[in-house]
Amino acid sequence: TDADGDTDADTDADSDTDVETAWVDMEFEERKTYMNSTILPTMKAKFQEHDAERFATFNCATCHGAGAQAGTYEMPSADLPVLEFANFPGPGDGGINDFMYDVCAPEMVNLLGYEPFDPNTGEGFGCMQCHTGQ
Repeated sequence: TDADGDTDADTDADSDTDVETAWVDMEFEERKTYMNSTILPTMKAKFQEHDAERFATFNCATCHGAGAQAGTYEMPSADLPVLEFANFPGPGDGGINDFMYDVCAPEMVNLLGYEPFDPNTGEGFGCMQCHTGQ
């Protein structure tokens, strides 16, 4: 454990994340700074570790699509794959879905200071914060 009694690197005792100020509490410019200094390099490394060829070019548009060019960074992004839950393989596919479940979503929860998605309540950070679905 650390100084605030939990195992993360922050000083916020009521959070299990490494972020000092939760994403929802940041102003737009603070978000842009944090995105560029922390989220982008962290997630770039994770995506390239998963598939270096597919994610050789990883930048704002990788996740934000046209919203990066427009400067809105709107999420969820219609430029990401649409999730079809009726045919969704879920965890255990050994590919991108496992990466999203096991690496991407938990890391984003940590970086943004959110709670993970809880299917019982429908609350928290999950697939639909980035992707659209059917």
